[in-house]
Amino acid sequence: MIKGLYAAASAMVANMKRQNTLSHNASNLETVGFKQILTSANDYIYSSTSYSPGNITQSGTDFIGYLGLGSTSGEEVTDFDEGGIKFTGNPYDFAINGNGFFRIQTPEGEERYTRDGRFLVDAEHNLVTAADGYFVLNTQGERINLPEGSVEVTADG
Repeated sequence: MIKGLYAAASAMVANMKRQNTLSHNASNLETVGFKQILTSANDYIYSSTSYSPGNITQSGTDFIGYLGLGSTSGEEVTDFDEGGIKFTGNPYDFAINGNGFFRIQTPEGEERYTRDGRFLVDAEHNLVTAADGYFVLNTQGERINLPEGSVEVTADG
């Protein structure tokens, strides 16, 4: 009986973690560049089960199988599949079709990566993130400084 209680309790804890992940994903549905987190449930603690025909004191037993005594939540994995791309009308908004990230730089000089392509131009004509004002970097790791006027991005970047 105690084994059954432990199995039920472990399943409740695993489902609680799953619910937390699902609510996190649902609350970020409208977050630009958000990547959902995927989870799974795994069995753990297996006990071998056997059958002893006839007298219980008989030494010969037949192996039946394994009995799972609980479950646990599996490893959380970030889903890097592409989201939908929509036209915003902002000439500084960009989207990545396929693999890749935008490289940005924080005020502390740290490099980070994002798929959020909402950008603005600051007073010094630097391309910055709309959310935090972080500098957008080119492939050489330099800040992207735009000329005055309209900007056109060609197929080769």
